[in-house]
Amino acid sequence: MKKKFMFLATALVLAVFVSVNCKKDEKDDSTGVAALLLAASGSGSSTSNCVNLPSKWTGTGGTVPGVYNCTVSGKVYTCIPTSGSTVVVTYASGTAGALGPVDFPGLTNQYATRGITSKLVGTSNNTFTYNTSNQQTAHDVGSGTITVSNYDSNGFPKSASNGFTITYTYASGGKIPSTVAFQGNEYTYDSKGWQSKYAFDPTIANVITTITAEGSLSICN
Repeated sequence: MKKKFMFLATALVLAVFVSVNCKKDEKDDSTGVAALLLAASGSGSSTSNCVNLPSKWTGTGGTVPGVYNCTVSGKVYTCIPTSGSTVVVTYASGTAGALGPVDFPGLTNQYATRGITSKLVGTSNNTFTYNTSNQQTAHDVGSGTITVSNYDSNGFPKSASNGFTITYTYASGGKIPSTVAFQGNEYTYDSKGWQSKYAFDPTIANVITTITAEGSLSICN
């Protein structure tokens, strides 16, 4: 009888041990699957809930030289120059902003703007509107409202109501343009989507502003 009792007790302990370990393995498996799904969602994704911005810009030569030091508060990006007008850029969200390039504060590439609702340069306010896909539909940069349309595969407009045609080039697999050109203006962007050059009338006068960006700030949802 004693041997039988000991056998049953041992079996019960073994069953509890197996059950606990199975639950642990199940939990570990769930955690592992969740981690893999999280990693997969971030790997190779073209979307982000943050737009990354330089904390300092320097423009050399050309038409818009200058140095700007920038800060972020909420969804507002403020850049103060060593001389000239302060620039205040307001974003709709980090996700929307991450879809487009980031311009040197002294310049506004009005056609490629994504996620920016307004850009105040001194007392002059540039405004932008978008559809539910975060594609720009219109802008007003002081010369009246211009509507845009005819989007490329990355959501950038190729046609404007003022008759301009906007052309884009991309690095292999890129979602943000490497260059944007329209009516004698050419904007160049680095691998982060930050502006690195501006050429005015590149086929004739070719007046070039070289732009460097430093530091890192973020606006997130």
